[in-house]
Amino acid sequence: MKYLTIILAFTATIIYSCNNTSSNVNDDLLTSSDSLEIINGVTAAFNLYADANNTLDGERITDFWSQSPDMVFIVNNYVYSDWKSIYEGCIEFYSSPIDSTNLRWLEYSIIPLSKNFASVYGRYEMYLRIPSGEVLLQAVPHFTAIMVNEENVWKVLRGHESYE
Repeated sequence: MKYLTIILAFTATIIYSCNNTSSNVNDDLLTSSDSLEIINGVTAAFNLYADANNTLDGERITDFWSQSPDMVFIVNNYVYSDWKSIYEGCIEFYSSPIDSTNLRWLEYSIIPLSKNFASVYGRYEMYLRIPSGEVLLQAVPHFTAIMVNEENVWKVLRGHESYE
């Protein structure tokens, strides 16, 4: 009898639970359309970043990073702890005598996390050439980041880039 009471209580709990499901609506759930919009937005940001590098436009290059106080970007072991440090580094670097560069994304994977955040992994190849024709840098960096949507523009909030 004891086991029958336990079984009946358990069965009644299951039946009650199945019949009384509540739906909590999460406004941050992504539809297929949301995910596609995020992927297209991040891809556009990647393309603008590559184009800014290839036209040696230090001002436009810095548009790739968030100006939020939470922004952190690490290149190998060097930490850019805010947007200002990225900005100053890019402007200084691209004001040096560089004849040409080529940045081309080889691959990237975009994972929409919410309507305003995405995780990305990518690799690109690049080179930097000075007017004499000498190539100063040729690399294939690995790039990871958490991207944030700021006023319909996707930017790096946290990131890491490493290369040999």
